[in-house]
Amino acid sequence: MYLTNFTAKTKRSISVTDRVPLAAGRTYIDGQMVRQLRNHRGWSLETLGRMANLSWLSVQRVETGRQRYGAVPARSPVVVVKTETLDRIAAAFDIPAAVLRGTPPGGKEASQ
Repeated sequence: MYLTNFTAKTKRSISVTDRVPLAAGRTYIDGQMVRQLRNHRGWSLETLGRMANLSWLSVQRVETGRQRYGAVPARSPVVVVKTETLDRIAAAFDIPAAVLRGTPPGGKEASQ
């Protein structure tokens, strides 16, 4: 997965594996796991969104690996989200947040 960072005159792509530190209050979530759990329970995007107090579009972004801000040419099963988003989704499934916490491609496990 590559994040594209635009400056005034240049375009520079960096890999998630370049070890860019997470901002405070952010963590990784495994979008594929979210989708598997949602499908296993027979829930729609809207249902999970309601239960987690999120929009269905936010749930879809988590599942498909699409980042909300910035151009992300490749989709990834691991997405950076607010820690609060991870906690809300885990609470909706009634599971510990650690189950959904993802590992960045080629990186160490998230420490939060």
